[in-house]
Amino acid sequence: MSKKTMLLLFFLVIPFVLGETYHVRVDGNNSLDGLSYETSWKSIAYSLENSNENSEIIIYEGEYFEDSQWGGYLHINQEKENRTFKGIGEVIMKVGPDVNRMILFVGPELTIFEGFIFDGQNSAVLGMDSAYGNKVFRNNQFINFLNYGISLKGGENNVVENNTFGYGNLHMNFSPIILTNLRNSEIKNNYFFSGKESLIYAFNASNSSIKNNIFGSEENPLFLDTYAMFVRVMDSDNFVIENNELYIGDGHGVNVYSNTKGVENPKLINNSFFIYHALNRYGIAVGSESEQEFDLIGANISGNKLYMPAEETYKHNLFVGFTKNSIISGNYLDGGGYGLALKGNNDALIFGNEVYNATTVAIVDNSGWNNKIFDNIVNCNYDRCMRIDNTESAGRPLYNSSWYNNTLYIPLDQFAIYIGGSVDVIGSGSLFFDNTYYQGEHEQIICTKNASYFTFFDLRTEFGWGENSDLFAFGEVPEIRNISVYGIQPTSVRIKFNTSESSTTILRYGEEDLDIEMNSTLYGMEHNYVLSRLAPKTRYNYQITVCDNGENCVDSDILSFRTKKGGGIKLHFISDTFGDDFWN
Repeated sequence: MSKKTMLLLFFLVIPFVLGETYHVRVDGNNSLDGLSYETSWKSIAYSLENSNENSEIIIYEGEYFEDSQWGGYLHINQEKENRTFKGIGEVIMKVGPDVNRMILFVGPELTIFEGFIFDGQNSAVLGMDSAYGNKVFRNNQFINFLNYGISLKGGENNVVENNTFGYGNLHMNFSPIILTNLRNSEIKNNYFFSGKESLIYAFNASNSSIKNNIFGSEENPLFLDTYAMFVRVMDSDNFVIENNELYIGDGHGVNVYSNTKGVENPKLINNSFFIYHALNRYGIAVGSESEQEFDLIGANISGNKLYMPAEETYKHNLFVGFTKNSIISGNYLDGGGYGLALKGNNDALIFGNEVYNATTVAIVDNSGWNNKIFDNIVNCNYDRCMRIDNTESAGRPLYNSSWYNNTLYIPLDQFAIYIGGSVDVIGSGSLFFDNTYYQGEHEQIICTKNASYFTFFDLRTEFGWGENSDLFAFGEVPEIRNISVYGIQPTSVRIKFNTSESSTTILRYGEEDLDIEMNSTLYGMEHNYVLSRLAPKTRYNYQITVCDNGENCVDSDILSFRTKKGGGIKLHFISDTFGDDFWN
């Protein structure tokens, strides 16, 4: 064999170090080799310095106060990789007074800690401080740390699994877990018993996930500080929050938002949130309340169950704001001030959700473009079922949105749909309510004086108005369009007004009693009627009759509107097409 060949073999063999199994126990001896129980070392710090890479270090039951050369905490550097530290029995690692952290990791790849009780002694600020590399924490308990349990900064493929955080203490002031500037990491199957800030805070943690964790319990829900959130995620693409349970005494549930435009594809799937007291708090908040640029692109919020007290001082069960191409589907929302609140979204699909017992509005759509809201079931508890509003401060006017195939269960004397703001659907799109069915005894539609248009497709035949349905007008009534009349060629419309609640009230058009016939022209017709001397809190009925040369006539259902304060009101009737579809 030549010298050149021998040299090559030498360089191939040197990098591979055979792993060993080392042993540590409180009554061990650091002068021994540590390769058996009988020759165990006596400290974890000593094992860090003397074990090889690719090795397993077994630590036996007992309490370990570690005071390494680094000033009271363990320092694991990048020189030795792929080591597993495994606790057998009740292994408690403690720190001395005035020590700010328990373990500092500086880069070693694949360091595993499992089976430990890490006790910060109400002195240590932080348990695990990892600068980079990948770490695995499995089957451990983190107790009595002042601020943080685990801080993972940088690296990939970190795993935090089957750990317990905060059991036995209620003053971990900030976050049990912090994830920053890392990738492909998992937080799964952990139990959280305390914390006052965000229990998991993730910043720039793309392709990572929080799955199958339990936060609190029904008997001991968690209470967080003001504005704290149980899970907060920022600037993280492809982040998944799935199958978690949150029992919240006070505080937000999950907040996913971004400070950088263009963060993509966050997923919140099949989580269950039980919020027992959350004044002015959210269950799930995705996006932003105020940003005019898109915070998130392609969010998927599906299959979640959220329960919140049915009190109007509470905020939203689910809020989605300023996103693009989001899917919000199959969520079950019970209680809260608002059930599902939407603001400033574009191209969102909102379908298959169930909303119950919201105390202010069950579903609100506030500004945004091209959204489709369909196949939802809403059981109203108080005030309004659905609200469509246009908030100028949002900077994104509401237009070209579709509402269809929704089912609303409306108790007596509650409002079905509220149209507010300045919704101009003619100049910039349309709001569609086709195939929307109201199941309650008294279905009501309300419009404020600021509502510009109110558009229906096939209102008379498909909208499902019962004979007790109301058009409830606070001020000027908007255009009511697209009442379909089939089988005749309309040439005239006759509107008959009466009141079923006050025989002394007379509807007047100017000074004349209203029993009006409108004759159409070739180009259609439009009529405005100002009704005066209306009694307050009175329902006025009217019926529209469409005739073909006075021979073939079709009557509408009995329609009505209800006054609030009385006085005057303006009715606007328009027809501008003929044939099978006749608009009133």
